[in-house]
Amino acid sequence: MSTKAPSKVLGWHLGGTKQELQALIDESGLLQIGRPRSQVSGNCSTDNSRIFGIVTTECLPDDKVDASILNVVPESFAKYEDSAQFTYNKSPLSTSRATAELWLVSAE
Repeated sequence: MSTKAPSKVLGWHLGGTKQELQALIDESGLLQIGRPRSQVSGNCSTDNSRIFGIVTTECLPDDKVDASILNVVPESFAKYEDSAQFTYNKSPLSTSRATAELWLVSAE
């Protein structure tokens, strides 16, 4: 028996308009596959674009974005076989605010 797992495609089109992004999506052919749902939002700041699709699906005014959720300590990639393990600088972006909990993204 074959099961189909849902897929999500999340992208950013920084510096372009909402209409330009919609045209790219329309031309890509992605909307012809299965039964897709498409959502496009516009005028996101950098922090807004980083949290879009994770904790919100609308661009919020900058003073409404809780940027503290971006202050995480990066996790290293898992080691694969005999390859060297890639690690990040293990410090948060800001030392003047609390470190955020790791994001747990679930497979829906």
